[in-house]
Amino acid sequence: MSADLHIHVVTNKSDLPFVREYLDHDCWSSDHQNYCRSYFYLENGARKRAHDVSEPEFDQIDRSETVPILFSQKEVDAVVDNTDNVWVGEVSWLKAALFEDRESFVPDVVNAVSDIVGRDLPVIDESMIAHIRAAFDLPNKTAKPDGVWGGRGYALATVDDVVEFLEAHIGCWVFTISW
Repeated sequence: MSADLHIHVVTNKSDLPFVREYLDHDCWSSDHQNYCRSYFYLENGARKRAHDVSEPEFDQIDRSETVPILFSQKEVDAVVDNTDNVWVGEVSWLKAALFEDRESFVPDVVNAVSDIVGRDLPVIDESMIAHIRAAFDLPNKTAKPDGVWGGRGYALATVDDVVEFLEAHIGCWVFTISW
């Protein structure tokens, strides 16, 4: 079982707060007004992502001081679900973590595209497109010999499909989602 990495674009500035809300949390949950946050405030007032906090720090976080919720899950989903997107490739972040084997479960292309885009809603420009185009030159090390997981490895989009999509959206904000 794998997920798919998609590049999404925000074409309407009024949608940015909803997408930022989406990116500011990692999981939906009934524990905290329908979702939990990935950002927490530390004692010194610094704002950090939960996955950037060391285990001892994480244990000391007062989770009642999470980032305020601005929109409902339904409002956020309505915007994010309707953003234009293009498929990049298959990936299994979970298997990579469980088996501590990123090479077998995360294609280098997918990892590079995810890193290039990041989580800060950059604007698509020629430089970003060039970096993403170059990422597609990386080998797909998830491919296995015939008979092992079907031999094909994780599937990837064609560079032309992704670049064509990005070129059509130059000047738009961009983010990635694994579905």
